[in-house]
Amino acid sequence: MEGKGITLYLAGWQKRMVRDYIPNLREVHKIIINVIDKKEILKYRQIIVMYRPFIRAINEKAWNLYLTDEQIVHLKELTAGEVKFTAINITPELLESKAIEFA
Repeated sequence: MEGKGITLYLAGWQKRMVRDYIPNLREVHKIIINVIDKKEILKYRQIIVMYRPFIRAINEKAWNLYLTDEQIVHLKELTAGEVKFTAINITPELLESKAIEFA
């Protein structure tokens, strides 16, 4: 999986969420994940455990793109069940480096 890009098509509520955080995007239909870093993908159960770093990340302009059930299943299949994805932590660094892109 390392080094392969993954495209996920966004649901309506995800599109609105992306536009809330990136208002200069007029049209957004998908997220392209060019690099998968397990540290950048949040597991639902870890959010509570990682409460303080999570709050710090929000203060640093990072945010979570929550995934649909279908997207979760798709990513689980791609990683052979290695990681349970529920959200992707979007950071300014990931966007600037084009590791994650919205189109």
